Amino acid sequence: MTLEQSRSEECASRVVEEETDEPVSAPRVDAAECAAAFLIPILVAAVWMLAAGAGLRVLLGGGAVGWMIVRVRLRFRAVRTADGIERQRCPTDEGWGMQFADWEYDPKWDRRLAAVLAVIGVGAFVAIPVVDAPDGILLRLVVIGHVSLICALAVFGVAQRD
Repeated sequence: MTLEQSRSEECASRVVEEETDEPVSAPRVDAAECAAAFLIPILVAAVWMLAAGAGLRVLLGGGAVGWMIVRVRLRFRAVRTADGIERQRCPTDEGWGMQFADWEYDPKWDRRLAAVLAVIGVGAFVAIPVVDAPDGILLRLVVIGHVSLICALAVFGVAQRD
C-alpha cells in the first residue's frame, strides 16, 4: 500500500465518520434567536410609540407579541450538521409537563395530604362561630371548609384504592 492510498482511505474514513455523526446542538444560536425574536417586536413597537405618540400599551403589546414568537421558537432547537445549522423539532418528551407527569412519589403522602386537608376543613368550620367577621369572610370560610373536606375525602379514597 502506498502513501497516497493510505491517505485517501484515511480521508474517506473521516468523511464516513463525519456523515454518521449525530447533529450537535447549538444552544448559543437558540439563545440569540430567542433574544432577537423577543426584542425585535419591542423595538418596532418603541419606534411606533415614539413616531405616532402612542401610549405605553403599544410597548407592552410588542412585548406580548415577542413572547408569543419566542414560545413558538422554543418548540425547535438549532443543531449543527454537515450542511450548516438546521432547526429540528424538539421531541415531545422533553417538556417539563412530561417530566412532572412521570414523577413518582410515595403513596404514604396521600394519607398525609388527606389528613392536612381534613384539618383545614374542620378548622374553617370551627372558625365560623369563633370569628367575628363580616359576611364575606364567613362565606369564604364555608367555601374553604367544604372544598377542603371534599378534597380530603377524594384523596383518601384514591389512597385506599391501592
